[in-house]
Amino acid sequence: MITFKPVIRNIRADGYAAVYIRITKNRESDYIKTNYIAKKSQLSGTKLKDFSLISKISVIIEKFVSRLNYEDTELWTLREVINFLMQENNQISFNNYFDIHITKIRNEISEQHIYNYETAFKSFQKFAGKEKFNFSEITSKLINSWIESLSHTARAKNMYPTLLNAVFSAGTKFYNDYERGILRIKNQPFMHVKIPNSNVPEKRAISVENIRKIFNFDVSQCKKQKLAELAKDVALLVFCLAGTNTKDLYDFKTHNLVINLTCLEL
Repeated sequence: MITFKPVIRNIRADGYAAVYIRITKNRESDYIKTNYIAKKSQLSGTKLKDFSLISKISVIIEKFVSRLNYEDTELWTLREVINFLMQENNQISFNNYFDIHITKIRNEISEQHIYNYETAFKSFQKFAGKEKFNFSEITSKLINSWIESLSHTARAKNMYPTLLNAVFSAGTKFYNDYERGILRIKNQPFMHVKIPNSNVPEKRAISVENIRKIFNFDVSQCKKQKLAELAKDVALLVFCLAGTNTKDLYDFKTHNLVINLTCLEL
């Protein structure tokens, strides 16, 4: 059980004293300082006696109790209770966590994937017509409408909501403590969302004969021979590396090198 009581901790030399709210849970107590100051005439020793001031503190306590009634605080520590009450707005910023998540995974995935995350969120922001979101504002209705607006795309309709879902899911694990029953993010909008599949691209196979022509192409007949040599080398690399993007080639290290025997047989 959590109890509250307005108290005076120290009386200054001039007779004035700051008013605190003492919070007690499981026989442990701590204090939250209010914005109110009591003068000597409002005190009886170290106790408040002024009804008007007590009423004002009671309003604050009533708000505290009301907010806690919506939470399962049985397993909370006293410090967690106070931290919760000290937050003027208990809504958790999705934007702030998005930045935290991107910073966390930046060294784990390529810059292209980081760009995809950022582009997906920008698409969601543009559709919703606002830049900042709390987790509670991201609803299944909004997500489904956003996906519907992407229905004409081949890949974004799948990739964008999948990436946003990944960030949202990571955020719930970051802020919630399921073992102790502390759920700061309670909504699970993606449970009511069906993310469509990407369109299957048309297969555009190239014959072995045409591949051999690329391998055997004589760059000496080109006016800009050095540029042609580079273009041929890059084309062969991309092919032998199973369609790797040229941008990713710049990030490859020596240990990434694996000889493709199929290419050598050509």
